[in-house]
Amino acid sequence: MAEELSGFDPFRREVKLELESVYYPLGFPLRLATNCTEINKAAEEIWGRYPHAFETPPLRLRVAMETGGEHPPAPAYRGQEHLMIITADARNFAVCDHTRNAAFCWLNDETARDRSFSGYYFLEAMANYCLTHLYFTTVYGAYLALFGRFARI
Repeated sequence: MAEELSGFDPFRREVKLELESVYYPLGFPLRLATNCTEINKAAEEIWGRYPHAFETPPLRLRVAMETGGEHPPAPAYRGQEHLMIITADARNFAVCDHTRNAAFCWLNDETARDRSFSGYYFLEAMANYCLTHLYFTTVYGAYLALFGRFARI
């Protein structure tokens, strides 16, 4: 039976992501694996200028590209507990798990070629979500003008 299923991969887990690079968003190590040169170019544009500053386990980011489909609309972001998903359509989505230092993403070739779109809505969003939950403290502050004077709330 196992031999009959050889090569059977309905979830596309075995897609080869042979292009591997290391970047340092805000100084934290991120190991990118992809099968798309455009994704590498987008990552270089976003994180190529950052030096290595922190000795932490690398965030593992896997981005698979497949052909077909149209350019999607801006995605929606949703999360529960330690998981966050980014969904633009059935061919363009991501899942992030900050407890595992990992995120993966599927994009179609149309989306991957649009480096500003894929970089902003997917690459940066995945890295920022995981890094924020792992290493940063979110600070909220606001000021309100009341009778012509600023009041801290």
